[in-house]
Amino acid sequence: MSRPRVLAVVQARAGSSRLPGKVLLPLAGTPVLGWVVRAARAAAGVDEVVVATSIDPGDDAVADLAGDLGVPVVRGSEHDVLSRFLLAVQRHPADAVVRLTADCPMLDPALIGQVVALWRAAPDQDYVATTLVRTLPRGLDVELATVGALRRVSATATGHHRTHVTSGLYADP
Repeated sequence: MSRPRVLAVVQARAGSSRLPGKVLLPLAGTPVLGWVVRAARAAAGVDEVVVATSIDPGDDAVADLAGDLGVPVVRGSEHDVLSRFLLAVQRHPADAVVRLTADCPMLDPALIGQVVALWRAAPDQDYVATTLVRTLPRGLDVELATVGALRRVSATATGHHRTHVTSGLYADP
């Protein structure tokens, strides 16, 4: 039996209302998105990293940067982020997805790897996360969902649950 495949999907967009373009801004000489990609690549158990951005022309720079970083890009709806995740697994097949946000440059590869390892130890779980009970600072958030669970949620998700990708998994388990 082959090992389940885990895809890290970094959701990224340039259109922040509070700090536009923040994922493109340099932090210690590296764009914020670069730090997130670095953490995802360094995480044990992650088989591939993909950046999921929108088709909005304002996100062309995000797609270009991902390409410069050597990371595949998928582009879809600006507001339906869940559909971008499903597009990512359609183009880069996987059994589970690690959800990371591009505006968290302090993500810890060891923590990402621990979440993946926890799921691999109990693959019957649809969702593993550091966020349900807050014990870590914001910015270290790591969520893993099975592709099957994301597809099931997508069949009925509307509004908020399409924007926040995983909220439908824990809002009504």
